Amino acid sequence: MGQKGFALNFVLVGILVIAAILGGVYYLRTPKSVTVPQQQAEISGDYDVVIKENPENSAKSDIYLKDKSGQETFFITLDEVYKHHNHPAEFHQGNLYIIQRTGGEDGYQDITDWTDQLWKYDSSKEGMNLYSSRGLDFRVSNDDKLIAIVGSGPDETEILVFTDTLGNVRQEFNVDVNGVINPLIWGQNSFWFVAIVPPYPVAFIKVETDSFELIEFDVEDVGIGMEYIINPDIQKLAYSDYPPLFDEDSANEYKASGKKVTLYIYDLETDEKKIINTSVTKKFNPTWIDERTLEYDNPQGEGRMKKKI
Repeated sequence: MGQKGFALNFVLVGILVIAAILGGVYYLRTPKSVTVPQQQAEISGDYDVVIKENPENSAKSDIYLKDKSGQETFFITLDEVYKHHNHPAEFHQGNLYIIQRTGGEDGYQDITDWTDQLWKYDSSKEGMNLYSSRGLDFRVSNDDKLIAIVGSGPDETEILVFTDTLGNVRQEFNVDVNGVINPLIWGQNSFWFVAIVPPYPVAFIKVETDSFELIEFDVEDVGIGMEYIINPDIQKLAYSDYPPLFDEDSANEYKASGKKVTLYIYDLETDEKKIINTSVTKKFNPTWIDERTLEYDNPQGEGRMKKKI
């Protein structure tokens, strides 16, 4: 484990212009409204993005910004928003970043050369297409200077790309992996991706944003289940061995089994593993609330527990 190979072949490609650094978010969805809140550890005063179906034209989307009090302010109406993407939009320092799909979610199949496009809309509502690729996913740094992107190359292999917020490519990695790569989280001077062979993570990929050095941590044999969260700055992973359950019958059967679930801390650098707590068929929903403090569901009752690492 640790920094081992995992059949990931990375080919470094060019460097073209401008700055670096940090940000991120993830999303919740309702049938006609998508809210994209920031990750708990990275809130910086930016707004959450709320995507709603335009009441007069279902092909259009109304974009609202929601502040910490829950008040929503209309920002812009857009066509072809990929609102059912698991991470369609972010808002940083007055700029909206949002994925739009050629032809829209319902019409793209009729377009041979359809693509996903990452657009930036500034405070004056001026738009700029920053990057285009099928299967696009992204995370923007909190200082609004660097974007981490996952896309697909001409041969359908996944590529990891870093651009500035004007769309200039800073670094590109070609990826050969038996699985999928997802963008994960920004660290202080790094960005992390996760390689997944569904449904399990098999490697974590760290890219240093000052040098674009890539470091891979193989976790294929660690035994990570369906819940995990990384602490990027100390390179530790909180995870449990709670299994994948894909339907209600399986969930009910597992709950009746009385099986033990164990919550661990795993050091990606040293391969050291430490048991934090155990439950009976209960998830822990772990969260890092600061660099050294893990919070998780009480396995014996209600509420949350904290553990200093």
